[in-house]
Amino acid sequence: MDANQWPSYNMVNYTGPLSYGAKGDGTTDDTSAVRAALAAATSNNGGRVLFDYGKTFLTGGFNVTNNTILDVQGTILASTNNADFVWTNTDWHPLIRSTNTQNITITGGGLINGQGSIWWKCSFGNGQPPCLNKGRPVLISLVNVVNLVINNVTLLNSPMFNIGADTLTNAHIYNINITAPGSEDPVNPSHNTDGIDVGNSVNVLVENSHISTDVAILANSGWRQVENITFRNLTIGHGHGLTIGADYAIGGIRNVTFTNIVMTGSGGLDTGPNVIVSPEHAGLVQDITYSNIQLYNVGYCITGIVFNNIVCHTANYGWNINGLSNSPIQGSISSIAFANVTNLYPTCQNYNGTCNSGNVKPSCPPASCFTPSSG
Repeated sequence: MDANQWPSYNMVNYTGPLSYGAKGDGTTDDTSAVRAALAAATSNNGGRVLFDYGKTFLTGGFNVTNNTILDVQGTILASTNNADFVWTNTDWHPLIRSTNTQNITITGGGLINGQGSIWWKCSFGNGQPPCLNKGRPVLISLVNVVNLVINNVTLLNSPMFNIGADTLTNAHIYNINITAPGSEDPVNPSHNTDGIDVGNSVNVLVENSHISTDVAILANSGWRQVENITFRNLTIGHGHGLTIGADYAIGGIRNVTFTNIVMTGSGGLDTGPNVIVSPEHAGLVQDITYSNIQLYNVGYCITGIVFNNIVCHTANYGWNINGLSNSPIQGSISSIAFANVTNLYPTCQNYNGTCNSGNVKPSCPPASCFTPSSG
């Protein structure tokens, strides 16, 4: 689906937390006013909810319902009081949650600050508040949403995943900035602050954005086939790269593209393209494309299936290709260039595919990597 074909909808109703008593000073708890503004939008079958420019709204978790534009021109500042994030016996209520909805937009040019540092420090089961051995809230949780747009916002220091999306149909995410310290940060490491996790979704376009977190991007399949997902024109800082996960998936993954992406490796990026598949449990994985990827200062350049037109500058390791003897990796390797790689082939086994030695530099994988039927 082309970006110009994303469904549009007009909003005539307008409200905002200031209309319900919010102070917007960054210190007063505005949770009640924020929730009241969203409830008013719900009662009107949607509308534009404005977080005003120059204001900072300190708030706990809230819900976004059908036909709503979350117009974040100022700052949404997540509370660090776990009483503002209801525990549901399985997880904390996210800062922003939209479930079983349609026509949702998050935009405005402002900031959504998760204040995650206090959550990162208690994330390893030490029983301290606010985690209390119960994990951490997601910044934006989207479940079973049809027609989603997120653009022109900054997401900062999420307690856990920044955008955790499951079962999206028709989503366009663009011109956003997602940042948190890396998991190897010596002063204030974050953990599991994934940038954009997309599971069980169809027709998703992510483009023209910057992500520097834990796992940068994950497209993951579970019960539903993941199909027609494109990530393009992105810059990635520290993090675990561009990941496709089909471990324990029955739905499979089809037609996923990563293209025109620069990965700087700042702060400790350890992998670039990364495909995690369990053949014993996963559904079909096909038509996966990584193209026009530039990687700098990474650990492993590539861990995955399809390799085409990739250039890597300075890395500890080149390839990490590990198929199973009874289920080797299928694929093709062409137009690959490695420069200043310390250990080009630390592990490479059970690859059943082709390699174009004419344009793979400095060399194709060793013969021992290939199954007897390939080479």
